[in-house]
Amino acid sequence: MIRSTLALFLLLVGTFSFAQNTSDFLPKQLTEEEIQRALNEGYTFPGTRGIETPPPFPNIRTAAEWEEIQALTISWQGYNGILKQIVAAAVQEVEVIILSENVSQTESYLLNNDFGGPVDLTNVTIIPTALNSIWIRDFGANTVYGDEVDDLFLVDWIYNRPRPDDDVSPQDVADYLGLDLYSTTAAPNDLMNTGGNYMSDGFGTAFASNLVINENQGGNTGWGTQYPDHTEAEIDDIMNTFMGIDTYIKMTALPFDGINHIDMHMKLLNEETLLVSEYPEGVADGPQIEANIQYVLDNFTTKWGTPFNVIRVPAPPQFSNGNYPDQGGWYCTYTNSVFVNNTVLVPTYYEQYDTTALRIYEEALPGYNIVPIDCDNSGNAIISASGAIHCITQSVGVEDPMLISYPCLPNTDDTQNDYTLSAYINHRSGIANANLYWKTDLGASYQSVAMTNTGGNDWEASIPAQPFGTTVYYYVEGTAVNGKVMQRPMTAPEGYKSFQVIDEIFGCTEPTACNYDPLATIDDGTCELAGCTDVNACNYNANAICDDGSCIAGGVTYSITTDCYGEDVTWEIRDDQGNVVATDPPGQYGDQQTFDEFICLPSGCYVFEIFDSYGDGLFGSQYGGCGVDGNYQMTDPDGNVLFEMGSPAYGNGQTHNFCITFDIPGCTDSSACNYDPNANTDDGSCILPDGCDDPNACNFDPAALCDDGSCEYLSCAGCTNALACNYDATATIEDGSCVLPVTWYADTDLDGYGDPNNPQEWCTTPPPTGWSSSANDCDDTRADVYPGAPGTEEGIDNNCNGLVEGPELTPEPCFGDLDGNGIISSADLLIILSDYGCASGCNADLTGDDLVNASDVLSFLSVFGEECP
Repeated sequence: MIRSTLALFLLLVGTFSFAQNTSDFLPKQLTEEEIQRALNEGYTFPGTRGIETPPPFPNIRTAAEWEEIQALTISWQGYNGILKQIVAAAVQEVEVIILSENVSQTESYLLNNDFGGPVDLTNVTIIPTALNSIWIRDFGANTVYGDEVDDLFLVDWIYNRPRPDDDVSPQDVADYLGLDLYSTTAAPNDLMNTGGNYMSDGFGTAFASNLVINENQGGNTGWGTQYPDHTEAEIDDIMNTFMGIDTYIKMTALPFDGINHIDMHMKLLNEETLLVSEYPEGVADGPQIEANIQYVLDNFTTKWGTPFNVIRVPAPPQFSNGNYPDQGGWYCTYTNSVFVNNTVLVPTYYEQYDTTALRIYEEALPGYNIVPIDCDNSGNAIISASGAIHCITQSVGVEDPMLISYPCLPNTDDTQNDYTLSAYINHRSGIANANLYWKTDLGASYQSVAMTNTGGNDWEASIPAQPFGTTVYYYVEGTAVNGKVMQRPMTAPEGYKSFQVIDEIFGCTEPTACNYDPLATIDDGTCELAGCTDVNACNYNANAICDDGSCIAGGVTYSITTDCYGEDVTWEIRDDQGNVVATDPPGQYGDQQTFDEFICLPSGCYVFEIFDSYGDGLFGSQYGGCGVDGNYQMTDPDGNVLFEMGSPAYGNGQTHNFCITFDIPGCTDSSACNYDPNANTDDGSCILPDGCDDPNACNFDPAALCDDGSCEYLSCAGCTNALACNYDATATIEDGSCVLPVTWYADTDLDGYGDPNNPQEWCTTPPPTGWSSSANDCDDTRADVYPGAPGTEEGIDNNCNGLVEGPELTPEPCFGDLDGNGIISSADLLIILSDYGCASGCNADLTGDDLVNASDVLSFLSVFGEECP
């Protein structure tokens, strides 16, 4: 049944109209009309709501989207056909909570025949709520737990739009569910953020674009109020305090995504997999997306310390005109999907691209019900408003989640050792037991292995080693002390994770890595980052495992103070070859603020160029509403000014040339092993070539400090396998020439088939006569016995199939045919007569009385002349 808050409904029904025209609904981006209305009418952020102090729980954790949820919330504000399809799919999994300004009209639409027909409203709740827009992902509250899996509560941010009804609507959801709502609405924890620009792995790592920095560094919003004013460190601290985020990854905003929300081009499918939009080379946001992903891969890892797995899904151009966003086309995306327990709702556009996208989802998420929802259909082209499915849904986690997390076992070349899986499993009542299920055939039943608790919330079990060519499918199941059972993936046993046992060499295939393996054919994710390891260098990389010679000794500091129009300012630095080596930070500068930026540059000469998009430089004092000029300068590490602005009225831009020189000690001899191309002052440390330093070479010199290129690998090469026919005891380098002996089997009866019980290894090929490569003779004493041999009617197994049958059987004797020629004739009579009178052991005894007499003659005469069958 539908549940609603009657009092609130009666209050709203006379105040808010139920909009019918899609064109009347607010897009995801801020409109000029909204800005003007806010400026004309005056706008202040909504007042106190929820609990504005930090949550008082230990070990706070924000849930990931793929975790179990109790409800999906939507805001009924246009695009009714799409919302109806979402409700119809979601009610199969969870309760759907609809915020609506007109409960009866919303209910009527759900029950009409449009877009799939009537929806079962048993699992639907409609709450009358004042609203501004449909984009509940951005203004909705986030699921957070205290003590990791306990104390469910919601966290709400300041909405980055002048839409006050949207901004406060999460309180209605919290009240309905009886949950505490914590809000970042009061200093010093005031934070503006949007759900479309936020994703969490469920373990303290979150992703965003630099929009979260730009909208929290102070300055005028442009619609009559001020942004919160925080440093990046303060932003990180608020996210950690309210949501348990300890690694907040922020990426460069995309140039053609007007809203700068990461859900338009990226989605976390699990703790280690990123689904990323892919454009044709050089098109739209493709280059920046790839740069952002590379930034993530170079600087961050999964919760298990492994590299993120990246899956790319082609982004389609707008169907009606074939344009991508850089050509004015809509920002069509398949990453703007939403998990609803065992179902994933995916935006679709047209068949040419949809089939590929849906296949990618099905392969990445086996067992999930992948539901396509057309976001570019007539009258409901929500993608034209810069959003899709993820943007218009928000989930609420369950009260008692079971947290199961484990990394995918990688593909392997190991056929000898068991494959050990370690899983993290937690529930507020504790874990009673856990099991690992696995199989190698999707049509077979799973085998179960009991997992062992190795301490705390860690559990472990192993899958037996498998031969090459095997694909192993597996999942983990946990049982809580209170009886709750949960699988991961949630869709198991239909869903699973998998890995392959492949006859390849696994290792690090990245040539720039510290542990690069030139023999490896498949990268196993073990590459260790190379970089600058000198803590005194300006590009010191604390994550680098080995030094790659890239250390830079010096750098400069650029300081700028903006006037009232900081967003107009950009700059770049070019080296003496014209290459851009530094630019202004992503996003726009705030107004009337000072920024100090350290720029890591090696010794050399450069060109600095500053630009002003409006064409008035930093000459803000010429405007009555500002009255403030800006300024900038560049200094070296000693504080010496390399250049400075001069007049603020520099128009569209101006250029400064500058050079910097730093003493960089090191070996300057290019022939030395430790030559430092960055050094400009020789420190006497050069080590010159003095011999072969490769321990694997034939002429290895253990005293050599620097290789002189003399290493050779031929004089000591040979077969080093002592079991080989051509084993060379003097060889120290294996050259692949080994010839191993071949097993042959004794063929005594020379029928071409050997005795499996009499093997012998021979280096000679072929071996001497009397030996066979076959080992399936069942009687090596008879030449007429071997696999496939014809029968000899002797009652023996001639063809070695374990049976005596057909022509192998001994024929039955013919009565009276004493000479065995097949005819009962006078010749047989003569045999009887010659034996006549025999009284014991008689050959011609036909009657079986041990005598040859007249009875035998009479019996013979009865069949005389007949032929044996």
